[in-house]
Amino acid sequence: IICTGSDVENMDVALRVRSILSEPSYRKPRKVQVLTELRNEWLYEKLINTDKKSLGSANVDLRLFNPYTNAARMLIKHLRLPPSPEYNAGTFVVIGFGAYGREATLHLIRAALVGLNSPLKILVIDQNADSLKDAFLFSNPAAAEVASLLFVTASVVPGSPDIKNIIEKKLRSAGPLLGVAIALGEDEVGLCAAFEIRKLLDRIGHLRVPVYLRLEHYRQLGELVSDIESICRFNDRLQVFGTLEEILSPGVLFGSRLDALAQELHEDYRRRSQENINQQANVSWHELPEFMKMSNRWRADHTPLLLALADFHVEEDVNSPIVLELTGEETELLAQLEHRRFTIERRLVDWMTDESWQHLQRTHPHLADWSMLE
Repeated sequence: IICTGSDVENMDVALRVRSILSEPSYRKPRKVQVLTELRNEWLYEKLINTDKKSLGSANVDLRLFNPYTNAARMLIKHLRLPPSPEYNAGTFVVIGFGAYGREATLHLIRAALVGLNSPLKILVIDQNADSLKDAFLFSNPAAAEVASLLFVTASVVPGSPDIKNIIEKKLRSAGPLLGVAIALGEDEVGLCAAFEIRKLLDRIGHLRVPVYLRLEHYRQLGELVSDIESICRFNDRLQVFGTLEEILSPGVLFGSRLDALAQELHEDYRRRSQENINQQANVSWHELPEFMKMSNRWRADHTPLLLALADFHVEEDVNSPIVLELTGEETELLAQLEHRRFTIERRLVDWMTDESWQHLQRTHPHLADWSMLE
């Protein structure tokens, strides 16, 4: 585990370790996992979005560790969509647009939490929303093309008049809500804001809309707050995600908890695609280019949400898996949902003008509109 405090030093040390462990004279019965911390968002995005070269090797699984990304992935795993078609919600609220809020927003956009014919709406609330909006859209220009983004300048500090004068009005006019994620800098401020938002949601009739609170340190206190806010059978009204205790746990840090399904998806692709497989992808998980790893991770993270959009809900801790016999209509719906998720993922990574994207859709068989696919 390499976390010197300097991102460039972390990467340089990791590459040196990879070089040493990949020498012909080095022999070890098991692959070595090298975990490298990267907090610089720009450098992290550049490294994970390249499909030119694998960071790892046959002997080394080099894994980039970013606390913002792992926290956002844990948020996605916490999400529970309301039953469909009973409750057709389309707006998600993100409060606090620092590194954690921005990463959560990108993951929410990739997940596409709404039906096929509805754009996901994301309402961002921050004291510096205007300047943060410009920076975010400059770095992620395609985000506004695949989701409806509204930035609102307001403070959620308890006692702020903005809660009544601005935030309540925006939440009332936003329509059915999918949830509210609070990702403020300090835990105490976040806890107080969570109480205020929970109270506001209850007052305007959103008793079942969950609040997801990002805490850094105080998981036990967060669980107590969650218990306090439970009402009868609604015990997920306030949930804590992304604590350091959670994202630094061995299961998350070493990938077994977050990456098990992603690795199996990759191996399944290799088994099923022997004749037409992309040769760059026909390697072990450790030797995959980082973007291909991330693509599998996103697909694995979003699978329960796609199932929920098709009115299937995943049960936790089931001892014996049940094989579902899907109807033709259910298979078609799941296929369309996955195709939409994949095209949004690629659009966010390979941003280009509408004209260039339409040309790519015509020339790339997997990116065409669903109706145009063979």
